[in-house]
Amino acid sequence: MLKKTLTVAACALLCGAVLAQQAALIGKSAEVKGLVTVSDGSTVRSVLEGAPVVDGTRYVTSSNGAVLLRMDNGCDVRLQPSQALVVRDKDDCPALWAAIQNVGDKAVAGFLGGGTGLALLGATLGSAALLKTGSNDPAPISGQ
Repeated sequence: MLKKTLTVAACALLCGAVLAQQAALIGKSAEVKGLVTVSDGSTVRSVLEGAPVVDGTRYVTSSNGAVLLRMDNGCDVRLQPSQALVVRDKDDCPALWAAIQNVGDKAVAGFLGGGTGLALLGATLGSAALLKTGSNDPAPISGQ
């Protein structure tokens, strides 16, 4: 049984590595200013200058953030503060420029993007409430 478990675990690691290698690198980030984040659907991280741009990732700039994405196809895409873009390898320059969205106050809602993000937000807020009260016991529903 142990041998079977190790085999399955090894396959999972190798399959994950193969899938990670299949991500199409389509450019590099440049001129990063302020807070800029990138999401691949399962992880969110800050953008660093010179980081690879991967097909299908979503870039979001904060109200003080900006970034230049230098695409391998020769296109430069500049995101100004409070903008978002999902980069696609198949898109040419005009299509990429047209896909830039102004996010403003909707940046958090758009970035969280649905069920998983909302669940994480709820868990974070719930944890903060527990820490604030200092108790894991829920408040009574009635005065009894």
